[in-house]
Amino acid sequence: MKSTVCKVKTFLEVTNFSSNNPRNKECWCGSGKKFKKCHLNKEKMTALTIQEEQDYLKKIDKDLKLCLFNKFENSCSKDIIKAHSVSKELFLRKISRNNKVYSLKMDMIKHKISIRDTGINEASIFYGFCNKHDTNLFKDFEMEKFIASSNQLLKIGYRSLCLEIFKKMIVIKKYNFFKETKDRGKNLLDQYNIQMDLNIEIEFNKNSLFKLEKIQNLLHNDILNNTSKEMKHCLITLENPQKILCSSIISPEFNFNSERLQKLENTTNSKNLFLNSFIFNNIGYILISWLVKENDYGKNFSNSIFSESRLINHKLIALILMYTENIYISPDWWDNLTDNERKNLNKLIEYVEDLDKNITLNIQDYPEAIQYLTHNFL
Repeated sequence: MKSTVCKVKTFLEVTNFSSNNPRNKECWCGSGKKFKKCHLNKEKMTALTIQEEQDYLKKIDKDLKLCLFNKFENSCSKDIIKAHSVSKELFLRKISRNNKVYSLKMDMIKHKISIRDTGINEASIFYGFCNKHDTNLFKDFEMEKFIASSNQLLKIGYRSLCLEIFKKMIVIKKYNFFKETKDRGKNLLDQYNIQMDLNIEIEFNKNSLFKLEKIQNLLHNDILNNTSKEMKHCLITLENPQKILCSSIISPEFNFNSERLQKLENTTNSKNLFLNSFIFNNIGYILISWLVKENDYGKNFSNSIFSESRLINHKLIALILMYTENIYISPDWWDNLTDNERKNLNKLIEYVEDLDKNITLNIQDYPEAIQYLTHNFL
């Protein structure tokens, strides 16, 4: 995947282009198709119903199946499996109730996040590996005793990375679907505005994917040679098993002292953190990882969590809920919260990072969810 640069056209340019009816020229919208097969007579097309949109989006989720390690080692087994980004047996079952957990669902059409009941067989799955590579890559911590070795921490972070790559592929496919359908039956001005907005979203996600694939390439030698030269970690040990698990890649602009660490104007230059919350041997851990070349960024952000001892528990909850959607929550814990407590947690889930918002103002007191014990930089 190459980094992309969006070519922005003015509405006047689009109007002049369309009025000339250049049937065999590339369409103004940037789809790469000829005008006659793209936006010619688009205003006469019938718009899809919400149900038709939802059905097609579900089809995209269902149809994308590939092994993300195939480009490095072209010896896949035939079957692409339901890989769990958060281990079912090791982690999810420990917080489940009747083999179910609570998870977050993003509605791309309504742009809302909701909490849903999810069976642990389906929670956290993505079709990103064949059976062979899923087994071989992650046996370090799936099948062996957890000793926080560099290899184990690398593999935990690497699985988060692969999930994020897979998710970006899905999102790009969905936005391309919207490019084909979202402006059906609209006038030219509405078509223009919809297409330009979608081009920005597609460019943003393609650039993000380009960066993530560069990281995957960087980690390749470590993966194959069972070394860990490219990653640093902050492993946080908790007093008790936590009630919230996660696995994700995040790119905070600010640390928890509200100090700006980066500007996300160009996602190909963004700095990333690998965030995981898991339980081994009835001990809870939160793992923050980053690339060696981004060590200042990773240590600065991590240290800001521990800058005030009375806020560490709050910051750890906020870290998970504010920055990732791949979250799995104990139903027993969530259901026993008051309505006001759930409302405050939902504010964290819906949080949008902004310079004018003091992060600590969004942090509430839920020490029973995560109880900090100690941390180590590795």
